[in-house]
Amino acid sequence: MQPYASPEHVSNNTDSEESISLVDVVQLFKEGKRWILGTAICCTVIGTTYAFFASPKYEAFASIEMAQVTGTPVETSIVLTEKLKLPLYYSPATLAACKVENKQPSPGEFLANQLKPSSNKNAPILSIKFRAESPTIARQCLEAVLADVKKNQGILSKPILDIKKSQLSLLQSKLEAAEKLSAQLPVGNVKFQFDDPKFSASALLLATSISKENEIKDLRTQINDIQIMMAEPQTKETSLITSIYAPQTKIEPKKPLIILSSAIGGMLLGLLFWIGRKTIRSAQLA
Repeated sequence: MQPYASPEHVSNNTDSEESISLVDVVQLFKEGKRWILGTAICCTVIGTTYAFFASPKYEAFASIEMAQVTGTPVETSIVLTEKLKLPLYYSPATLAACKVENKQPSPGEFLANQLKPSSNKNAPILSIKFRAESPTIARQCLEAVLADVKKNQGILSKPILDIKKSQLSLLQSKLEAAEKLSAQLPVGNVKFQFDDPKFSASALLLATSISKENEIKDLRTQINDIQIMMAEPQTKETSLITSIYAPQTKIEPKKPLIILSSAIGGMLLGLLFWIGRKTIRSAQLA
């Protein structure tokens, strides 16, 4: 039977164990302070050197609006987002403009990962960005990507536009024929007299004239509707919402963050090294 332990006794044991653990940690730092501080200083020096001598990076941003034909986007922004993730979507000219020809694992894959395309679910708009060694290169890269998107969406738009142009041409031909026939009908000279044996022919001529006028009016309406749908903003090529934004502010390297991270990482590395060394020594002595 185990002896009864009062709550006060249990509490004292717990406090004692916590005190011992804290003392051990402090003692560990004291014993290995040279290693810990030395590693921290070395890592801080390396991090500082990198922060001050690393090539600067600048970032450009662009928002692209999808090409539209008769008021309907040729493809959704979500579909284009997925296409921009494909390495083979980009032309050699775009890879050259972005200065990624020698990037690994492949230029197209590197560019696709760097652009980070994001789509707007509520509008036919897609946003992309790119980091480069200068704002000019970052801007040129996004302009080249926009050119690729324009070209590919232009290919998608062409069959739809060709159909609309054919419909427009057919309606215009019908309108021309209807207007020509209407002009030849001598409606102005028709006299309606019920005792005239030619009354039926006059009535038929008038009915034909009215029918042609209605047809002409309907054809003009259809032609006008198609022309409106084929003009901007109902039909337009791929475009930017605003100009490409390429500020002169450096995105990388972030010097304070790099230096602080190097110092903290160095301390942790030194502590782990010292704990490992003590563990190996203890094992050898045992």
